[in-house]
Amino acid sequence: MSDASRYWVKRPITPGERSVARSVRRIRLRYGVGMPSVLIIEDDAAIRQSLVTHLANRGFDVDASAHGLGGVESYTANAWDVVLLDLGLPDIDGVDVLKMLRSLGDTPIIVATAR
Repeated sequence: MSDASRYWVKRPITPGERSVARSVRRIRLRYGVGMPSVLIIEDDAAIRQSLVTHLANRGFDVDASAHGLGGVESYTANAWDVVLLDLGLPDIDGVDVLKMLRSLGDTPIIVATAR
């Protein structure tokens, strides 16, 4: 069973954000692709929730996992446009997660850590 969770959050957006969201939506629809998807692998609940909230509010399809192995499981179950990866994870070293993800595909991975 995966520890990953999927979130959809709604909040009022500013006119500037609305314009960007419309542009992204128009481009995605024109080329026949859905909204961008982001997998977040982050153990800190506050950081994870903040990323999920902000990205979901801007139209991204977001999935989040608090554990490295749960993130790898979610990665293999779905096609992602980008992965945000923290290196300091509780169950497995983030560098090992990075190696696993690289061996499974070529999705762009952004590594953010406090190390």
